[in-house]
Amino acid sequence: MIALLWERKRTVALWAVMIVLLTVAPLLGVLPVLAAMLLFVLTSFRLATGDLYVLLFALLPYANIFKVSEGVTSLYTVAEFFVFALVMLRLKKTNKGFLFAIVTLLIYMLLMPAGSGHLLLVLKTVMGLGLFYGFCQTVSRRDMVTVGYLLSTTTILMMLLCLYEPYRLLIEKYLFKVDMYRDTGVEVLRYGGFLGDANFCSLLIISVLTLLCVLYYHKQIGWEFWAFFVVLGGLGLFTYSKSYILCFAMLCVLLVLLVLYPKNKRLALLSALALGALVLIVLSGRIEVFNVIFRRFMTTDLTTGRMAINYEYLSYIFSDARRFLLGSSISATVIEGNDHIVHNTYIELIYRLGAAGGALYVACLMAGMRRRTLLYEKTTWHAVNFLPLAFVAVMLFFLPALTDYALVFHLMIAYAGIHIHTLPSGDKQRGEA
Repeated sequence: MIALLWERKRTVALWAVMIVLLTVAPLLGVLPVLAAMLLFVLTSFRLATGDLYVLLFALLPYANIFKVSEGVTSLYTVAEFFVFALVMLRLKKTNKGFLFAIVTLLIYMLLMPAGSGHLLLVLKTVMGLGLFYGFCQTVSRRDMVTVGYLLSTTTILMMLLCLYEPYRLLIEKYLFKVDMYRDTGVEVLRYGGFLGDANFCSLLIISVLTLLCVLYYHKQIGWEFWAFFVVLGGLGLFTYSKSYILCFAMLCVLLVLLVLYPKNKRLALLSALALGALVLIVLSGRIEVFNVIFRRFMTTDLTTGRMAINYEYLSYIFSDARRFLLGSSISATVIEGNDHIVHNTYIELIYRLGAAGGALYVACLMAGMRRRTLLYEKTTWHAVNFLPLAFVAVMLFFLPALTDYALVFHLMIAYAGIHIHTLPSGDKQRGEA
């Protein structure tokens, strides 16, 4: 761990300085935010492409407070556009299939009815797909190990700061919403970190945990895996999310069966016993955070009304053949007569872009994943590699994440998880594909 971080000390130092600046920004005002952005821009030209992606990942939890003021576009989005431009300029060749798909999608979205923020959403969607393509062409194993370390640390720091109420009150103005849950007559705050939404925070934590499992299985990280997994997994409970507790419980079981048992049966047995003991303590009602979550299961349905909302959107989509084929608009929010947005990314894709636009979006992803430098010779695929993809795919059934800034990063983690043992080692960092 120390050797790898020291090897990339310039990137780690830049990350550390920017995190400090962004952490104190709610206390000191706009100057630390501007200083962080200026530092990012000035140093980016000298960083390898892999390091640029590492920084974007490491700063991801702070995106919502990377702002000069509340209610404006995050400077994290500006940093994404900046990295996107650098990556596209550095790539020696660009896949013609990807270029055709993304240009067609761009024109398709521009021709759709324009709603609030339409052009920005179009540009952000194209930029996100471009970042995904550049990532798939340049990522290495060492990049993902560094991402595992830094993203885990930043996410833990974000959650700890939000658990400290005076600081949380300072950053609430930057958040889209503050999620409260009434439990036995008492308002309980569902901690969503700097993301504001507890469910999107749950997705981030699960995504990071599955990446750590992949890295640990392939011996890319060591004992630090347990520190990150226990602390981050525990902090995730404060989202009071039903989907989180279900996914985390399943991940713990799969950790024993798929990650530990094939490598170290004794450690797998000890972990299974520890997990069993934890279940007994939880069932005894001694851990209040679990009690609150269980009461949520008993007082609300499993999907908290999402299924009914999603059925309304499906009915709306299939009631008009043209709407099903061409969609409503990338900037469409809610259907007429409904105050709730759709809570399923797959339905959202068809609702916003239609079947034609959805096919173009998926085509961009598929073309972006084509990479000739993967090392397929004598490769054995492992079930562990598919953990990030599986858990992200499941959680997207309950979230409207199509236009969320973090979606492409979850997809990047899923891609890297599947190909972790076929990616270049990254011993020699390079600035271009």
